[in-house]
Amino acid sequence: MKKEIILASKDELGVGTVLKSGRYTIQNVMGLNNFGIKYHASDKNGDAFVLKEFFPSEICVRDGSDVAIVSNESIPEFKSLIHGFLKDAGKLVNLDNPNIGSILEVFEENNTAYMVEEVVTGASLLDTVNDPDSELTPQQITSILTQLLLALHDIHALELLHRNIEPQNIT
Repeated sequence: MKKEIILASKDELGVGTVLKSGRYTIQNVMGLNNFGIKYHASDKNGDAFVLKEFFPSEICVRDGSDVAIVSNESIPEFKSLIHGFLKDAGKLVNLDNPNIGSILEVFEENNTAYMVEEVVTGASLLDTVNDPDSELTPQQITSILTQLLLALHDIHALELLHRNIEPQNIT
């Protein structure tokens, strides 16, 4: 019996979509931006993962499960962007820093690329700051900033830039 796939929108893969020869199943959409779509996914054992799909929405569309480039003029840009995604993600797979969530795998499928990350749990810095019952001490702020700077040091050592440092992305 074929599993039902529930579509979320015109761009996102549907809930129940299976990737990497059955290794990962999309559970829901976490968010999207101009360069990609982030999903909650699980493997055959029920373990949870974050799966990031390369999907530059300005130059591509969804065609079934595949990603299609909107025009022939956009092909060079798409190829350049996906090459950069794969190159950067490949560097991150080998990064071992306790202050950065692990990138477990990178693969290509559906005419695009995917990055599989561990699920990082805990309250975000934004949650903590917005919690009226929580007050960060100077020592806690120093600890958070030290960990953040150590993580950035390792990212920059790989000649990468982190363009999404926000309180909701810091746990």
